[in-house]
Amino acid sequence: MQPRVPTCYKCKRPKPERAHHCSICNRCVLKMDHHCPWVNNCVGHFNHRYFALFLIYLTIACFYFFAVNLPILYKMWNDSWVINWPNPIIQTCYIFSVLLASAIGLAVGFMAGWHLFLIMSGLTTIEHGLNQDAQMFARARGEPFVNEYDLGTVRNFKIFFSINASNPWWTLLIPRRYPPIGDGTSFLKASHLLSRNEHPLEKSL
Repeated sequence: MQPRVPTCYKCKRPKPERAHHCSICNRCVLKMDHHCPWVNNCVGHFNHRYFALFLIYLTIACFYFFAVNLPILYKMWNDSWVINWPNPIIQTCYIFSVLLASAIGLAVGFMAGWHLFLIMSGLTTIEHGLNQDAQMFARARGEPFVNEYDLGTVRNFKIFFSINASNPWWTLLIPRRYPPIGDGTSFLKASHLLSRNEHPLEKSL
């Protein structure tokens, strides 16, 4: 017998596990992480991988830009290298761009680190908040709390970034589309790994 799928009380449609209703988009999002105002869309099952890679790529680009220009700023500060700027506004914009890149790199780098932590833990941003409450209640009852979607750091990483025999790890460096593992309505759990019956999603790893 198929397990009963709960219904979202807001949009009155089936609500699979790990799905949440976005009040801004006014719809349920599969494996929703959060609603991002910067991309004007929800981050969920089908685009979470690209959102995380965007944060990582942007962080690397910002720090690379800052590192390349840091020696120039150092020489300008010590007056050991005089540059004949055609306009003082250009010099101001150049210095501002380097400082802005460092500030963006720090801010986005913090976000990238946070999402990498969630990825390694088999969590979404929403689930992290919900699990904090669940852990507190379990601790008050003297019971252990287990995140059923945490399959281990390496396996969590491979599932999130769709790394398998067909898509090796270096595909993370290629900006192209790789579909996520699964359809977003059911997920591999720790209990499935202990079962004698192989879960369909295990074949994708």
